[in-house]
Formats: sequence, structure tokens, C-alpha cells
Amino acid sequence: MKKVRTASLRKAAAFICAAAVCLLLTSCGTASITAPRPASTAAQTVSQTAAQTESESRTETTAAVTTAAVTTAALFQEGFHFYQIECPYVPAEEAAVCTRLDFPTVLRGKRVSVIGFQDEETLLLLLNSDTENELGTVSLKGGKFGDFQKLLDLKPSQYPRPGSDRYIIIQESTGTTDETVTLSQTYALFDTETGQLGKPYWTQSKDEHGYAVGGGSFNPHLIIGNMLYFDDYSMKDGEMTATIYGYDIGSGKITETYPECQKPMIYQGKLIGFTRNDAGNFRRLITVKDNGTAFRLECGDNLMSTESCLGSIFAVTNEGEDENDLSVCKLQNLATGQSILRANAPIGDLSISDNLVGWCRYSSNYAVAPALYDVQNQRLLSLDKTFDMDKKCFFEYVKGKTALVLVMDDARTSAEALLLKLS
Repeated sequence: MKKVRTASLRKAAAFICAAAVCLLLTSCGTASITAPRPASTAAQTVSQTAAQTESESRTETTAAVTTAAVTTAALFQEGFHFYQIECPYVPAEEAAVCTRLDFPTVLRGKRVSVIGFQDEETLLLLLNSDTENELGTVSLKGGKFGDFQKLLDLKPSQYPRPGSDRYIIIQESTGTTDETVTLSQTYALFDTETGQLGKPYWTQSKDEHGYAVGGGSFNPHLIIGNMLYFDDYSMKDGEMTATIYGYDIGSGKITETYPECQKPMIYQGKLIGFTRNDAGNFRRLITVKDNGTAFRLECGDNLMSTESCLGSIFAVTNEGEDENDLSVCKLQNLATGQSILRANAPIGDLSISDNLVGWCRYSSNYAVAPALYDVQNQRLLSLDKTFDMDKKCFFEYVKGKTALVLVMDDARTSAEALLLKLS
């Protein structure tokens, strides 16, 4: 059977603004998803080892949100086309300081790609052309777009990923390819304090043809203190599997290995990831270092992407199609069972902090307005009155209490930007 994962980062990287994408190995040799599955309960099974106080909190949260849910009819009057909001929402201007930014799509004669935030006041940018790329930063202090500060020249085969306030992950394709093949990638760390690009700490496992196994994993690499966690796909007994590795930045060595796990994330201060469920699919979310003793959550096969923060696990699921044959996606908090919204349009890659959840919309087929989820207050921040959303795409990047909302035309030749800071 063909192995199925969610959309590749490569499609996003072709755009002016690229966002991190979650890849999930859904079957590893077992039955793949061929049709939308019915909606599953957000938090289907939580291990009894989870704290009792957390269970009580989930019950209280779900009840509060249910009583405050907004109806679809009211929603369309507010201008949220193709959204059904299932939690309280307020105009973003009532909950945050919102500042318009003059955002260029071309700098130094090169196209501008947003990589993400380095810290809450510094944005990472990639300036790219057909022959050369420049990685650098721009200050957003005072709500103004500052001057570009170059960090590193990159080859066209190299692509940066956000790492931490200090480190940036540099991903490089090896070999040659065509549009149908994903090459094996190598990964190295760029240290912004020293200005040095280190030696590669990992090269993706290759198949007999020299390509990354199964197309390779594009799950984010997670830095916790001095440890960097990432996953890789490989072959075991004729079947594709996944392993999480721990790289000690100080020693430069792989010091931890967790077989049959993928998608490293942090939740309640612990490393979590997906392992196989009883059906053999990577849909069981566990605390990795104790094999699920502290936390265990069974997820449905309709899971499309997942990201976690301090006390929440947010996911996008495929809910099938509506009566108009439009695909329905759902954004929810798996840790609490809270449903945030349903969309009659794909919900793109999630960007997450302990305070905010953002997402993106790659296609302009529908007039879908940007919105952000306020994690601490469990409400949606509406931006439907802020932008003219006729035939537009949007991308959202978050760090701490700060978000950058970037709205672009279909050709990615003009952009509107809003800097948002929670009050």
C-alpha cells in the first residue's frame, strides 16, 4: 500500500511566505486513508495516569465554551465566510494592540519569504532569487519594519527553519531531482551568537535509489534547552517506520533514540510524540521517554496536523464534506476536547505558542478571513473587518504574545501585514 502523509513543505516553500508543516506517517505499511473519515471525539481516550485536576479542568472548559458557542447564522452576518466558530470570539482590536506594517515583497532585488520569529521583536526573512539566497533578520520594535540585517548566504539548495532564539536550522537538499521526487535532506545548526554554521547533525535515511525514505519527514525539529529532537523515516523488515532522535548541541552527538515514534513536541514540560496504536498506525500520542506512562492520547485517522504548547495540543482534522461537497476541516484542542472552529476550506499549517495559535490559507478560492486563537482566554480573535479578503491568501506566524498576519494576493506580488500583540 502507498504510504500517506499530509501536504509537503515543498508546496509551501514555492510561495513568498512559507510556513512550517506537520507531516504524519499515517500507516507505515498498513491500510492508507482513501476517503474522509467521520468526525472523531477530540480527546477520545486519555490515560488514567493523567492528573485528576487536568480532567476537571477539561470538563469545566468544555461546558463554558458550549454555552458561549456562536451560531452559523450570526457568523455569516459578521463576515466570516466559510467559518463556523464554536467558541467565543471578539474583534482582535479589543484584545490586542494591532499595528499595520509596510511589508515589502521584494528586498535587495530578491523575493521576500518569512521564515518565522526569532524572538518576539525580530523576524527571520529569506531573500531568494534563482541563483542566491540571503538569510537575515528584521526588527519589528515599535511596530515598524526595520532594516534587513544579513546573517548568512545560502545556496539555492539550502532552506532555513526556525529553531530557537539562538539557533536556526539549515536544511539542504542533496543530489538532483525532478518535480515528482523529494531528495534526502541534511540538517545543520546556524548559531546566531557566533555567526557560525555547524557541520550537519543528520542526513535523512535513503532508499536504494538515493532518495529520502518515503519522501522524508518534514516535521519541525524541536529545541529544548541544549537538546534538539527530530524524527526520521527508515525501513525495518520491509516496512517504513519512524524514530525520534535527540541531538546534544553541546557535545555534537546523537545521545537519545526512541524507535517507533515521530513528530517530537513538548507538552506540560515533557517530550511527546506519536507512536503506533493497536491498528499499527502512528495515531497514539504519548510521553516519549516513559513510553506513555505520564500521558497517552488516542487520535483518530482523520488527523491532518498537530502542534502543542505548554498545556494544549491543537489539531486540524478532516471532517469529510458538507452538503455542497466542500471539504470540512476542524480546529480543536485535543487536550481539553474543545472545538474552536470548522471551515469549509482547508486549514493550513499551524503556528503556535503558549499564548496564540495561527494558521494559513494557501489558496484564494474562498474568501476566508484571518483569525487567531487566544489560548489563555479560549477565544477567537476576529480579523474579518481588518482585511479585504476577496481572492487573498494569508499566513500567520506567532511567538509568545506576538503574531504577524500577512495577507497576499494570489500572485504573491503585494502584501498587507498586521503586527498583533496581546494586551
